[in-house]
Amino acid sequence: MTRKELAALVAILAWLALGAQVALATPTLNAVVGLGDRFVPGRFTPVTVTVAGLPLDAVSLRFVHAVGNAWRGQASMTYEVPLALSDAGTQEEVLPLYDASLPLRVELLGSGGEILARTQIELRQRKEDAAFPVAVGSFPLPVAERLILLAPEELPHQWSAYDSAESLWIGRTRGGVDADCWDALARWVLSGGTLVVFSGSDFYLLDAPVLRDLLPLETPVLIERADGIRALEGRVREDARVLLVHDDVPWLISRRFGAGVVLLVTTDAFSVDGVGLAELRAKVPPARILSLLGTTSALLNEQPVDGPAPWAALLLVAAGLIALSAIIVGREWRPWMGTALLGVFGLLAVSSGFYANRARTVSDVYLTDTELHVEVQFGIILSCTGCFSASRDTLHLQVSAGHPPLQALPRSFQETSYDLRYRLGEAGLSLSPGERRLFVGRDVALSSLHARLTGDEEVRITSRLPRALAESLLIVDAEAFPLPPLQPGETTAYLGTATALGNARLGDREAPLERLFVEAARALPFDRGVWLVAGEVVDATPRGDGPRTKVRDVRLYVVEVTRD
Repeated sequence: MTRKELAALVAILAWLALGAQVALATPTLNAVVGLGDRFVPGRFTPVTVTVAGLPLDAVSLRFVHAVGNAWRGQASMTYEVPLALSDAGTQEEVLPLYDASLPLRVELLGSGGEILARTQIELRQRKEDAAFPVAVGSFPLPVAERLILLAPEELPHQWSAYDSAESLWIGRTRGGVDADCWDALARWVLSGGTLVVFSGSDFYLLDAPVLRDLLPLETPVLIERADGIRALEGRVREDARVLLVHDDVPWLISRRFGAGVVLLVTTDAFSVDGVGLAELRAKVPPARILSLLGTTSALLNEQPVDGPAPWAALLLVAAGLIALSAIIVGREWRPWMGTALLGVFGLLAVSSGFYANRARTVSDVYLTDTELHVEVQFGIILSCTGCFSASRDTLHLQVSAGHPPLQALPRSFQETSYDLRYRLGEAGLSLSPGERRLFVGRDVALSSLHARLTGDEEVRITSRLPRALAESLLIVDAEAFPLPPLQPGETTAYLGTATALGNARLGDREAPLERLFVEAARALPFDRGVWLVAGEVVDATPRGDGPRTKVRDVRLYVVEVTRD
């Protein structure tokens, strides 16, 4: 090789090395949206982002979701979350997605807010009009129509990510299901989801502590049926029902778990024929997730507004002037009466001005926050925030939210702005005069209350809450016992006269807590077992630099009680 050829080769190699370094220094983004690449607009949706070539100054991810069109109007939803990549370079978020017309934009941001990388995900091909069944693992036959098939490693780790699932079926999995995914599935079922588990000879591939807590069977063991098929057998729990029997062995067993249901097929998926599958489909109810949207909307409408409207002050001035004029006209005129009339008129005018514009007492914004804490072994929080603007001007409001909230949107956005900006636990929005807005949130509940029934008439309660809970009930097998207010720390209470569950009240019939209690009683199995139900209503006017805001906070805690 000549010297000239060697120099050319070195130059080419240097150019390639430089190109490789530039490529490595340029970060890239990839994102997967939905369950099995499918989602239902207007629901919480998982979005998994993968980052390659991560720069040292990357600090956050920003998602920009455009909603609407030229006829409906348009809104922009922006969610910024801290960067928290796993060892594999992925990050799972759960976002509200409302529309499939325009793509979802994902951006990697630096410490100064600069965009380091971006990508777009087309949503139109991923849209489903209604919730759909999801199957995990392998099956010999499709278990349902419109089925979305997932591998176990594709399951989301947050329970709100399953919002688009009508039901979730678990078949044969070689490596089982991750413990965090079991935890998320348990919380989803607790909130109203439907889980179908095939077991039989595949049971020990799935076996996990959380699964055993969910199953309708206790102490499960494998047996062989008369037809040679291996089936799972055990003691049926008191809150479970046998729905189908094959060869004198329970084949399909159902159990209520919170607001949802777990169905156990005692054989593996590959031992089920088409006839058995048709029988099974007929027994699987769709998921019905608990919602506080309707209750919060009603409570927001009923939240008292400070003081009468300005026209009441004008009527007061007019009535005072008419009465004073009538007195003066009916008497002989005196010079001091003119001075008195002017003084009274001035006093009424000034007073009415203060009365109609009480800047320190009349609120600009009224918030109603409702939260339902369901604390069993896997705790969840269902929340809803309603806000109403009583101001004459457009207000810019910050609402606290642990995760990006789901906004209840109308069909048309022409009347006002529905843009939402979420960042660092706060959602920023604009409220037009007289406008109402509702937001839904979901989270994981930490254990704040613990109760133990130590005898027929004694219950011991430990509260980690900072305040007392004014209203509380202990429900034992569909009988409700009123309890005194629950103070922080440990409390021992003794049961008095029982009331039938249908007649039990948590406060007055139309009280906010009673509304939440009725919603919880419709969905949760209060007719069996022991439950502690307690709550509080707190009215506050937080001080700050923003709009004058009056907040009504309504919280209800539902705790499964252990028995000695």
